[in-house]
Amino acid sequence: MNHLNIRAYHFQSTELTKAKKTNPLLKSGNAQAMQQTLRKLDRAFNDMKSKGMGFPRYKKKMKSFNLISNKIELNGSYLKIPLLKNIKLKKSRDIPDGFKIKQAQIIKKASGYYVNLMI
Repeated sequence: MNHLNIRAYHFQSTELTKAKKTNPLLKSGNAQAMQQTLRKLDRAFNDMKSKGMGFPRYKKKMKSFNLISNKIELNGSYLKIPLLKNIKLKKSRDIPDGFKIKQAQIIKKASGYYVNLMI
């Protein structure tokens, strides 16, 4: 196995699919969120190689994560996300009619948790 293939997104994505079939912990997780993490990792390694940056360092704890799903729903003041319970929220603005939520980014800040909804 070539050490460069280990970092390639497509290789890691294939390995993730195989691992989800055998590992109960991975089965319970959102596949799209895991793939998004693999994309971020692949981008970090590509930047390291192409831009001459150093090896990626992750010193901070995770401050945000993305959930990509067509099953994200907004019901009144509650946000329903697959594999999570209903989350009560305060909306800063309404979602226009005819638009569907495709992605949610959960962000942790000192003042609390925030959700960016992408339509």
